[in-house]
Parts: sequence; C-alpha cells; structure tokens
Amino acid sequence: MAQRMNRRQFLLTSAVAAAGVVLASCAKKPEVAVQPTAAPATVPPTAAPTPTPQPTNTPIPTKPPATPVPTAVPAKEAPMLQELVKAGKLPPLQDRLPKNPLTLKPIHQIGKYGGTIRMFHMNLGNAPQEMMYGPSPLRWIDDGLNIAPGMCDTWETNADNSEWIVHIREGLKWSDGQPCTADDVIFAYQDLVMNPDFPDAATEFYTPGPVTMLKVDDYTVKLKYPKPAPLTAKRLAMWVKDGIGPRWIAPKHYLMQFHPTYNSAVKEYQTLTQEILWRQNPKRPHLAAWGCESYEPGKRRVWVRNPYYYCVDTEGNQLPYIDRLDEACIEDKEVQMLTILQGGVDYLAHVHHRGGLADIAPLKAGEKDGKYRVILLDSGGGSGHYYFWNWDCPDDQYRWLYRNPKFKIAFNHLRDRERITKTLYYGLGELTTGTMSPKAIEFNYNDEAREWYKKERDCYIQYDPEKAKRLLDEIGVVDKNGDGWREFPDGTKLELRVDFNATATKTWLD
Repeated sequence: MAQRMNRRQFLLTSAVAAAGVVLASCAKKPEVAVQPTAAPATVPPTAAPTPTPQPTNTPIPTKPPATPVPTAVPAKEAPMLQELVKAGKLPPLQDRLPKNPLTLKPIHQIGKYGGTIRMFHMNLGNAPQEMMYGPSPLRWIDDGLNIAPGMCDTWETNADNSEWIVHIREGLKWSDGQPCTADDVIFAYQDLVMNPDFPDAATEFYTPGPVTMLKVDDYTVKLKYPKPAPLTAKRLAMWVKDGIGPRWIAPKHYLMQFHPTYNSAVKEYQTLTQEILWRQNPKRPHLAAWGCESYEPGKRRVWVRNPYYYCVDTEGNQLPYIDRLDEACIEDKEVQMLTILQGGVDYLAHVHHRGGLADIAPLKAGEKDGKYRVILLDSGGGSGHYYFWNWDCPDDQYRWLYRNPKFKIAFNHLRDRERITKTLYYGLGELTTGTMSPKAIEFNYNDEAREWYKKERDCYIQYDPEKAKRLLDEIGVVDKNGDGWREFPDGTKLELRVDFNATATKTWLD
C-alpha cells in the first residue's frame, strides 16, 4: 500500500510553485535557489545584488564552462529502488547515474524518501509535466538572470555565436536504462522537427535557420547557424524540451519502430504521435523525475519515480524523494471542493482546479477538519488577465488593426481596470497597463529602473472612453453607415471575436 504524506498542502495560486513539491528549479533568493555542485565559469555568484548595481547582460560563454565536480558523498537511493536492486531487477545506483550527476539544492532541507502525493487535475493535461525539466539541456537560475547546466553539463560557442557545442552528461540514461546520446538529439531534429509529415514545428530555438546539427561524438552535438545566434543558450534553457515547447531530444531506440523512415511496415505517423507522449504512455522512455506508470483517460494517471534520474541532492541522494504522484481527473468544481475539504489531496497547484478567490474563505474554514493548508503565494506575475493581439493574423485588415499602436492604446483606455479589480479581485493587486512584473529584477536594479517600471505601468491605465473614440477616429475606424457600430476605413464590418474554453471556470470567464 502506498505511504501517504503526513503533511498535506493545498497550493492555491502559483503555477511556478508546482516545482516546490520537491525542488525549486529557478529562484532568486539564496534559500530556494537551485544550483549545480560547481557553477559554470560563465555563471556569476548567486548572492543577492547590492542596492544599486548597474544592469548588465548575461555573458555568452566563449569557452566550455568548468565541469562541475561530482559530489564526494556516496550516492543513495530510495528504498523501493533498493529492493529492486536486491531482487536483481535493477542495476546498482552507480551504474544508473551519469558520470557527473546534476546536484540540486533543496528548498529548505534534505527530504525523506517514500510516499505518494495525491492530487487531481481538470483534464489530466500537461501541468505536472511542466515542472519536470529533465529533458532540458540547460536551465534558468537566479530569477532568469543566469543559465546553468541541465541534462547537458557544458556548452560553448565561437566568437560570433554562429556555432554552438553542447555536451550531454556522459553516462546519462533514459528511464528504461538505455543510453541517452547525441543520436537522440539528432533524431529529434532531423526526423521529427524537420519532418514535414510530423506535427513538431521548428520554433525559435532553431532560428536563425536552418540550423545544421552535427554529431561530434556520442555525447557532443554541434549546432551551426547561417548567421550569429547569440540567444541559443537562453533558448536551450527555456521550456521542458520534450512535449512542451520545442522538442530538443527524443528516445530514438524506442520511437524508431513507429517511424516510417526506420520501419517500412509503418506507412503513417498517427501511431508515432501517440507513442511519443510520455505523459500518457508508460512504455515511452523519458528523462524526467517521474514518468507515467498507468493512464486511464478521463479517470486517473499515476506517475512513478525514474530509477535513472540524473539529479542528486547536496548529500548525494538520488532524486526525487517522492515515489509516486497519484493524479485523479475531476472536472466538476463542486466535486473538487468536496475532495479538498475532505482531505482528499496532499498537494494542489492553482492550475489544477477550478477554484477562484471567492473559494478561499470556505477552504480556509475547512483547514482543520480537512487537515490541509491553503497557502497564498505570490506568483511574481505581471497581470491577472491580459489580451494578446495576433500580429500574424491572415486577414490583411485585422492584421493592420492589431498592429496599429493607436488601436491598442484605444483598447487600453476602454478597460475599466478599477471596476474589474474591485469586482473580480476584491481590490487586490495594482492597476497596470502591461504584463511586466514589479518583481522582475530588470525593474529593481536601481531607482531609475523602478521609475521606468512605473512609467510603463501607468502609461495607458486610465479608463477614458472619449480618448479611445478619438484615437479610433484618427485611424479611420468610424461608423461609416450610421448603424452605431464602427467599421474598417473601407466600410467593411469590424468584429472582434473573443474565444474561450467552453469548460472554463466562472472566474476565468468573468
């Protein structure tokens, strides 16, 4: 029987806090920062900045960062894995870890092995997968100011940043024990991303392109761009890199059997598109802390620890600490609330449920009986809700409209932010024009930076319908036919459509 955690937590607000179940992957404060055993030579110290330092860009590595020194503490493993080793069903830990494991610093203290975290999700989507950065070659640290090793331990670039060399941790293995090598990176790029018949798209990571990807040796890949690509290291640190965001790597040894290029009996890609989803395919090898152990669509998914996970804590304990994540599918909000109030979850981030600010009071009242805690966390976000205009809209007139600065300024002045804040957010937060966070380090370097933030925050914050009308008049968006509605300058109908998820919560819809 699975061991339950004694201390249940219900995290209501921050999606970023999802990583806090075990380890924090990226943070500014020293007590929660995740750092390698030895920082790369190009990564500055993580000490808090002085009151008024001058802002500087993160330097681009021009030589390989210093290879982190493996911990001298003997590695340890979870009891459930020890049993498998004793039974001869799993190799010893030293044969499962790479030559140079990634050492991560716990948030508060070294954890204890074992247990199952009970949680639920509205649709068994990819939210848990978002906090599993196993496939990411590099990773952000220090609130996104610096880059540190991930599944790759070193990287370098030439003088003009047109060539990059990335080194995978030697001895890294997939969750099935097979070697993870440069062949898996080349396969993901050539046979998936650049394959016009497969749905993976070549995103910003592969630009300016087309990029040429070469295998230097079993653990080294070279990326050659047609012109300088100085943002490559930053893009390598973004997203999960395997199913969420641009794909960086995929288990070639497993997926070849479903790929027409490698299996003549396969004529289409439909099976491959399903088999590649490690969040719902227990057989699909992965690099994350947990992988799918069982999956019942619309009912339940159970994640189980990866015995070959390449990360350890500062005392040499192989991560993660928790054995399993038991994730039920609960769509109905009332059932969700009842499950929480009855103590049916151990951990829940806000992206997993349909609750809103109005539900905080009953949830707080039920803490004692349900034996849980509601924790309100500051996500550090810059806005509670926002609109993004499609700059690449295929319709010429709407593309012109969405790109027109006066239209966007007019739209800002048509939003009654004070009323929205009082009605939906109980007066919490501050009014802002854009989505920039007041917590962002860029706006906290010094007094000048803070003044810039205030200027950007307040520039179009006023609710002023008359000003909005004047701006629309100036660009020719006026009522041409006298029906009371504004049209495009040529007199054609102008209609702004806002699409939303039919299953969205009332809070989201409001």
